[in-house]
Amino acid sequence: MSTLIVTAKGHVMFSKDLLEHLGVRPGEKIAVGKLPDGRIELKAAKPAERISDVFGSLRTKKRAVPFRSTT
Repeated sequence: MSTLIVTAKGHVMFSKDLLEHLGVRPGEKIAVGKLPDGRIELKAAKPAERISDVFGSLRTKKRAVPFRSTT
């Protein structure tokens, strides 16, 4: 078990080993949940996927055929 030190400003620094175990990189967030008996649970806070992230992922090399009215 690791021991962390709290600074005067209330900051806590995690070792590289713990961050790698969580799968967290610099700039990413960590979700903290309060548990009974003064314990906490830490999880990597993965951002929710946005629909805009998949736009263009199904592109083909074929060109679209324009629609022509028959009337």
